[in-house]
Amino acid sequence: MAAETIVGTLEEAALKRKERLQALKDRKRGAWQITEGTTEQSKETLPKPVFRSYLPHDEKLKENALPKAKPSNLEDQVKDELEATKSKPTIEGLDLTNLAPRKPDWDLKRDVAKKTREVGTSDTESDCRVN
Repeated sequence: MAAETIVGTLEEAALKRKERLQALKDRKRGAWQITEGTTEQSKETLPKPVFRSYLPHDEKLKENALPKAKPSNLEDQVKDELEATKSKPTIEGLDLTNLAPRKPDWDLKRDVAKKTREVGTSDTESDCRVN
């Protein structure tokens, strides 16, 4: 029973694939027929060109040209940004104890540890000599 259901689903998938391929072939044949047909049909399917930086010489194409863009006035935006930078930030809300490290001398202890070992050994030697 399980083998029959697998075979059934495989056959259905094969039929669907054949239908999709046939639809693609039909679309392709239709596209070729339009291009081989009259020129009016092919012109209708082509998109209209849009000219952004080129001004065409033909009057029909000048209709598709975009108008020249005018730069916008940025003075107001720049003034607002400059004013925003001039305002002083509030420090009242900051707690400086949270910003400081918990052990500010940890790196000093690390650097001094080697020297204190040497001093410690010389101190013990001098104590032995005195006694």
